[in-house]
Amino acid sequence: MIYVPPGGSLSKPSTYVHLTTAEPYILSTLSGVGGVEASIISSTIPGMDGAYMQGIRIEPREMSCTVYVHGMDRQDMYAQRYELIRKLTPTSKLGWLYYRNDYIYVRTQAIPRLPPNFTERIRNYNKADITFWCPSPYWRSISSHTEEIGYIKGEGFKYPFVFPIKFASLKNEVTIDYQGSVPAPVTITIYGSATKPKITNKTTGRYIAIEQDLTETQRLVIVTTRGSKSVRIAETGKSTKDAFQYIDPASVFWELQPGENIISYDSGDDSQSTAVKIVYSEFYSGV
Repeated sequence: MIYVPPGGSLSKPSTYVHLTTAEPYILSTLSGVGGVEASIISSTIPGMDGAYMQGIRIEPREMSCTVYVHGMDRQDMYAQRYELIRKLTPTSKLGWLYYRNDYIYVRTQAIPRLPPNFTERIRNYNKADITFWCPSPYWRSISSHTEEIGYIKGEGFKYPFVFPIKFASLKNEVTIDYQGSVPAPVTITIYGSATKPKITNKTTGRYIAIEQDLTETQRLVIVTTRGSKSVRIAETGKSTKDAFQYIDPASVFWELQPGENIISYDSGDDSQSTAVKIVYSEFYSGV
C-alpha cells in the first residue's frame, strides 16, 4: 500500500510512504479495503408494521493498519519514524492511497485521520497505528479507458477536417464492457459539426441531448460525475464557455452500469460527421 500526500508523486519514491512487508515500514495488519457500511434510509407512518425503504447511503471509507517502523539502530529508527510522521501529517488537501493485492491494483483519495499513533517499542522496532479517511467509499482503477465513435450516418461524403483521434472503423454506436462493481461516471467529448447532438446509453434508456448546434471547430465536453457535473463548449483560440443551459430538460447524466453498455450517438443531421470520445474509470465497492 502506498500513500502519496498532497504535492507528492508516485514517480518520486522520496515523496510518498510505502507500507509493505519490507523495511523500514512493515505492514502488519490492514482492514477496511473491502465493502463499506451502508446506511438504510427509511420512513414509517403511525400504526405501520415495518417501514418503507427509501434508499441507501454508502458511508465514506475508513482504513486502519498497524505498521512496525524499523531502523538499523535506534537513531535510524527515530529518523524513519520522523519521516513517517512528516508524510502522514493531515492537511486540508487530499492525497492518493494506492492498494495492490494478488488480483487488482486500485486507488482512492484519502487523508490520514490522525498522525501515526506510536505505542510499544521493541529494540529497533516501533509499532504505529494509522487510520486513513476516504471521502469516497469506492476504489477506482489506476488508469482510465477510452472508447471512440467515428460517426457517419449518411454516405457519399468525407470528413471536413482531421479528427484528433483515429478509428479502426466508422460507427454510430459502441459497446462498453464495464468491469467495475458500481456505476461509473463518464467524460464525453464530441468533436465537429452537430445539430442538437444526442448520446444515449441504450442499456439504461437514458440520454444526454444538447439543444445547440456545434461547428467544425468546436468540441463539446460533458462530465457526468456526481457533485461536479458540467457541460462546456471549447473552441480553438477562444475561451471555454459553460453550456449547461443548452441541456435538453429530459436529459439524464447517465453512468456506465456493471456489464455491457451500448452507447449510441446521433448528430441530429445525416450530412454531418462527428467524432465522439468516451473516457471512464472502473469503480469498485471493495477489493
